[in-house]
Amino acid sequence: MARSIETYRGTVFPWECDANGHMNVRHYVAKFDEGTWQFMAQIGATRAELARRNCGPMAVSQNIAYKRELVPGDTVVVASTVLALGTSSCRFRHVMSDTATGAVAAEMELVGVFVDLATRKATPVWPELRAKAEALLAARAEQAA
Repeated sequence: MARSIETYRGTVFPWECDANGHMNVRHYVAKFDEGTWQFMAQIGATRAELARRNCGPMAVSQNIAYKRELVPGDTVVVASTVLALGTSSCRFRHVMSDTATGAVAAEMELVGVFVDLATRKATPVWPELRAKAEALLAARAEQAA
């Protein structure tokens, strides 16, 4: 199993549910998005660092698999891991689990690209961020061996 880091912890609220009584898809996305910002900060793409570099991470691909319904009062945790690192991109996975049962509720795999905000073009991942992300990849490879 890949090494992951916790990037979100929260509760399903009644106002996040739809007519079927379970959490609406837009709220899965919102919780994953919060996890993405925590994940980015933990690997070195903090708000201050992004501002200093005039850089922003932008999602270019997202794929969500819904595994189980979540209802009001459920508590969830999101764990994230790096799957691949390109010149200017990072592919990673979020896994949302029910904290009471450990059951996986949803998984999201996404690709983000770092973009120079002045030129709106992809910019290379900087060395410090690359080192932190590669450490997660190395841990993943070691665990697979």
